Amino acid sequence: MGGAHNLVTCRALRPDAAAKAAAWEMALDSGQDRRTAEAAARGIWVPGQEAALGPAVLAGYRERYFAEALPALDGREIRVMRRLARALYPATLAEPATLAATAAALERGGLSEGLRLVLQEQEAILRAALAARSVPRRWG
Repeated sequence: MGGAHNLVTCRALRPDAAAKAAAWEMALDSGQDRRTAEAAARGIWVPGQEAALGPAVLAGYRERYFAEALPALDGREIRVMRRLARALYPATLAEPATLAATAAALERGGLSEGLRLVLQEQEAILRAALAARSVPRRWG
């Protein structure tokens, strides 16, 4: 990754609503080159930023993922689509609402095979994370 792409990711990593909005637009811009779009997408979801941004900001991107990102990515080259669909997935919001939104998108259908596979993969990862959280710790 070149310096310009590192800069895009670093800007997206900031716990700032404007930075997240700019990164989101850049990641979904069909005219954007692949590496820049991926660099922007990599910086959107950062564990722990819910507190700095407020839960509503990132929850809004969860809704936008299913409403905007999936349709926008569906026509792209398969490798780019899969990378962006994974990077933009709201994985840091590992909670039942994200699982329900993922299941609803899969049930609605209308997704390409590539997107359906990405969502199934993310759903399995999210289920495992939620299951791991529910297991009581055995150490102090």
